[in-house]
Amino acid sequence: MGVGHDTSIECPDGTYIMSTGITGGKYASRWSPCSRKQIQEFLSGPASFCLNNNPIVNTVSSANHYKLPGQLYDGDAQCALQMGPAYKFCRPKQSECGSLYCTQDEGATCSSNIAPPADGTKCGERKWCIKGDCEDDGSPMIDGGWSEWSDYTACSFPCGGGVQYKTRTCTNPLPQKGGMYCQGEAKGHWKICNPQECPKEIRSPREKQCEEKLPGSVPYSLPYRSPCDLLCKKGPVFPKGTVIDGTRCSLDKEIKDVCIEGQCRSVGCDNVLESGVKEDRCKVCNGDGTSCKTVIGNVQNPCQGTCTILDVPVGATNITVKENVEDWNFLGVKDEANNDVYPVMYTWSTNRKAAGTTVYYKHEKNEDADKVFIPGPTNQHLYVYYKQFVKGQPVSYNLNEPVIDGVHPSVSSKWSVSQWSGCSQSCAVGVQTRTVECISTGDMSYLNDAVCARHSIKPAKERECNSQSCSPHWYVSGWRPCSRTCGKGVQIRQILCREQVTREHFNTVPNSKCTETKPSELVTRDCNKIDCPPDNVPGEWSACSSTCQGGVKTRTTSCKRLKETGVLESVPEIMCVSAIKPPLQEDCNEDVPCPGDRQYEPLGCFADRRNDRSLPMLIANLRGGINWNDMSQIIEKCARKTTARDPKLKVFAIQYYGECYSGYDGLSNYNKYGSRPYSDKEFTYCWAGVGTAGSNFVYKFKE
Repeated sequence: MGVGHDTSIECPDGTYIMSTGITGGKYASRWSPCSRKQIQEFLSGPASFCLNNNPIVNTVSSANHYKLPGQLYDGDAQCALQMGPAYKFCRPKQSECGSLYCTQDEGATCSSNIAPPADGTKCGERKWCIKGDCEDDGSPMIDGGWSEWSDYTACSFPCGGGVQYKTRTCTNPLPQKGGMYCQGEAKGHWKICNPQECPKEIRSPREKQCEEKLPGSVPYSLPYRSPCDLLCKKGPVFPKGTVIDGTRCSLDKEIKDVCIEGQCRSVGCDNVLESGVKEDRCKVCNGDGTSCKTVIGNVQNPCQGTCTILDVPVGATNITVKENVEDWNFLGVKDEANNDVYPVMYTWSTNRKAAGTTVYYKHEKNEDADKVFIPGPTNQHLYVYYKQFVKGQPVSYNLNEPVIDGVHPSVSSKWSVSQWSGCSQSCAVGVQTRTVECISTGDMSYLNDAVCARHSIKPAKERECNSQSCSPHWYVSGWRPCSRTCGKGVQIRQILCREQVTREHFNTVPNSKCTETKPSELVTRDCNKIDCPPDNVPGEWSACSSTCQGGVKTRTTSCKRLKETGVLESVPEIMCVSAIKPPLQEDCNEDVPCPGDRQYEPLGCFADRRNDRSLPMLIANLRGGINWNDMSQIIEKCARKTTARDPKLKVFAIQYYGECYSGYDGLSNYNKYGSRPYSDKEFTYCWAGVGTAGSNFVYKFKE
């Protein structure tokens, strides 16, 4: 068409289509003003006769007619066309709509031929390239929703404690088009499983994890590290990440607390997660403290040499034996086979397994007050003995031994209540918690709640705090979807002054409540300023070809498109060949019966009043065309005209021989003033199926 390259100040090189080389940016696919002028001059001149042939009919499907080029040929297809089949769209640079970037190595390196991607190429979630800019594509956002909870998973370990949980997915529906992801946790309903100790020949869960991560190592703990860190010792201590869910927090097998998602969570003696249930002084889980009795004693003058000072019975708990003064004497423990549990005189503080429990021995220095503590319950006799080297000093002991005579001790109780924790939020309703346990007033040992509940209600463990609203602040919402996908739409967002009322609820308040300067961000912006595909725009429907018993109405279409400026313009019909053709004909008045087809039946003669008619709608005055020899003609005319007025009218009446009346409440009001006989000695009220002056002869249409 004789269009030259852009090289002038008005039409600079490197900007529009007719640059001397490939160009990128938002104007790369547009004609410059200079090119437009040359094209228009060509079309207006005689040389354009060569374009006067009939265009080839577009064979594009109607579905593709409404798609932009970048939707028909995505970034991968465009890269393959420009650079070869090995190239794909470079995702790290997909938002840069000024040039199309392609890659052969999954985005490690990206290259471009400068030319921009085609309009409609995806450049982000709910975004596409339009004239070199990455814009909202106008599609609706879909927020995600949770699926139903699954069944419980398999237990994480076969022994030594483990956990099970249920899962759910944010797929009901899946978040799409920038919609919000589900709030809350994908894992939940955690519970303890397989709490029994592992056999000696099977490694504990923590031991097995260390062996897998560092062969030949053993688990270790450090006071300054999280109990859920996996520490493995093989000479030095090596941190190996976080333990698997369900791993015990402590190396002490008596402690059942487990790690879940990197956090140590308590486990009651009932093997229920965070139940708060403990053993009572008799080592009965959630007991009432009455299955054992406390024994307290003193040995004032221990024997010279070596002698037993306490025979610990089977089933005893919380056994404490201690010297009252520091000296060079020792306390030892023997089992039923007369073997020392630990070497007396040749050991410092230690703990050893015996009689189904652990024996804790305290001896920190040469001259010390030895102490033995055995938590129990014991499953065989143990014997605590005194080994004297210097003058003997008093030794005291106390323990809880099982009740065997059926006489259970009475236990006085009270609620033990800790201080409230700090509030979880400074405003908008936080939570405070505290520990509430039932304990014995004698030794402060744990009792089940039922014991204290006999005399008082359990105090609350949780309460709301800081329920006042938070200080108002400015909130800038996200942009809403573009109002149109083409033809110049609008995006809006809000700048609101709002206050937080609860953790998840906000109230909008007057702007004057916000003390900070209001943000100056835009609240509206144009979007998708691109021509819409041409479309067959329908005109108005014609009148129905029949007023009753069904007819047709028709309309025509014209080929138009919505310009990027939002203005609707007419374009040649050939441009709408592949556009969807709306229906041009439609049935109408199918449910409207013709007047003569409606059947009716008489209801009788009824009184009426001129100033307040029972049937107030005057349908027609037919008095000028009465055939006094055949009054059925007037009745039929009234029926037809009533139906023509509105088929919903259920009754009609004829008064004064030819006045046709009806009303929408006719079925309930026609007898408002009572019925009348056809005539009496003085008056004729109705005659030949019509009413006289002041009377209605009423008919009802049949359904």
